[in-house]
Amino acid sequence: MRDDGSISLEESIFHGYFEEICEAPSKEIQRLKQEISTLKNQCTDADRILELRRQEQTEAIETKRALDAELDAIGEELAIARKQRDREFGELRSQAASFRTYVKSQVEPLHRLELITDTQWKALFPGENNAVEGTREGWPVFDGETTQAIDHIQRYLFGKDIGYPQDLLANFHALLCTGDLIILSGLSGSGKTNLVKSYAEATGNEARIVPVKPNWTSAEDLIGFHNPLQRAYATTPFLDALFEAKSDPERLYIVCLDEMNLARVEYYFADFLSRLEDRADSSVELYPDDEIGHVLTELRVLMQTLSGMTLDLPSTNLETLLADGSTMTQLRERLGLGDGESFAQLHARVRRMVSGALTVPARLEIPANVRFVGAVNMDDTTHYLSPKVLDRAHVLQFQSPLDYWVRVSEEVGEAMFPEHGIRIPAKAFPSRGEYPPYLREDPLVLMLTEYGQQFLGPLGIELGMRPLRQAIHYCDRLEKVFEREDLHLLALNNLLRQKVFPRFSFDGNQIARGRGEQTRDDIARQFRDRLVDDLAPISSYVGSLLFSASDELGAMIERAKANDGIYNYWA
Repeated sequence: MRDDGSISLEESIFHGYFEEICEAPSKEIQRLKQEISTLKNQCTDADRILELRRQEQTEAIETKRALDAELDAIGEELAIARKQRDREFGELRSQAASFRTYVKSQVEPLHRLELITDTQWKALFPGENNAVEGTREGWPVFDGETTQAIDHIQRYLFGKDIGYPQDLLANFHALLCTGDLIILSGLSGSGKTNLVKSYAEATGNEARIVPVKPNWTSAEDLIGFHNPLQRAYATTPFLDALFEAKSDPERLYIVCLDEMNLARVEYYFADFLSRLEDRADSSVELYPDDEIGHVLTELRVLMQTLSGMTLDLPSTNLETLLADGSTMTQLRERLGLGDGESFAQLHARVRRMVSGALTVPARLEIPANVRFVGAVNMDDTTHYLSPKVLDRAHVLQFQSPLDYWVRVSEEVGEAMFPEHGIRIPAKAFPSRGEYPPYLREDPLVLMLTEYGQQFLGPLGIELGMRPLRQAIHYCDRLEKVFEREDLHLLALNNLLRQKVFPRFSFDGNQIARGRGEQTRDDIARQFRDRLVDDLAPISSYVGSLLFSASDELGAMIERAKANDGIYNYWA
């Protein structure tokens, strides 16, 4: 201590103490400097990331602009394509209209020259004298009460020794109202095609049975083909049935492909089936659009040549024309016929062309009053149906008619057999419009979706959007036949049998997908047990359930057990 009160310290002691005092702040400063440096690095990285994101955003914006431009270009191309299509259709309609107009204007000389027939003349000028025969006058007319109509049909047929249970008739009627393809399956002689014939006859409508041949390999076997050399179309019974239906819109035409799977269905029917998917506008192109214009040109040349000669056309017919040697010579010269072709050959060719153009349009719109049915047997001479066909069809499995007879007798009882059937006009069957929209909360959709996730998926069977929309559509049509609160259960029972079980084809010994060690057979048995519980409310309802889906699945399980675990609906 100095005299003045200050403290005297050695310099070394002072510096040591000072360093000790400053050590902690220095460490803190150093830590802060390191933290600042780290933050600077992070900011640099963040700037880089931000820049990358800006670049990505810029690229995304540019990509979006490019995609928008591409979409706009595609839209323009589609608009051009639509205009082209509309123009082509317009030209086709114009050519077809011009052709028919010209034929009408020349109908009398064309008829005398035997270039058109009496039938074609009547078709050009439809009237009272061209009424469709067989309208079954005196028959009662359908008044909208479907249940009573089905009862009437059953009693009418039973009076003719034809027995079908009401369930089967009602379900067949509901399926006809859906407009979907119906496949009738069962042993030969089980009454498949007879159902088509009997139902059509009992309702005042028409059935057309088209036998399928084993050598059918393309759509031409089904709908025919256009011969470009003769400029004529070779039709088929199937196509003729569609033409007949178009000329008779008051009646329903049920076109049945008998022995449908003698040939592979996807070979000859797949294209036509695809066209049916466009339910709002189903049409088939039969031959090139400009062929009608060529026919019109040749017909005009022939008629103008005849008009330019010294002939009395009002009194000239084919017989007098052919008998006039000098006229034949002039015609050969004016028409430029070579040595290899006579006027008679030219006449036959033009006649075929005119008949084809009048009878077969270039594009055929599938008539709204047509329904398609296929009858199949499963044996060594036939082919299995592909998933594409099954996905678009409803399969009705038939039993022996003897199995039906007792039930039908009980249902008919002592009721009187009506003398006539009941006329159900084509307009009573709803048109083939688009399927209803997908309704996720619909009870039927909920149950099918749950079955798909819990049972069908593990079995390797997928349910797409189309079957679910078909299910809603079918339930709506079934409602017109059965008035019940648990209608969705009846629809569920039938849909399982018609659309789900036909796709059962797998090895039950295989491990189920996503189910650990459980086999597909285990899942099938669990599914059967679930159906027993879910369908119990309708299984106990007398007279409403001809076939039980749970019983049918149980029978399939037993067949698989006897077949080394192999499941096959068609076996």
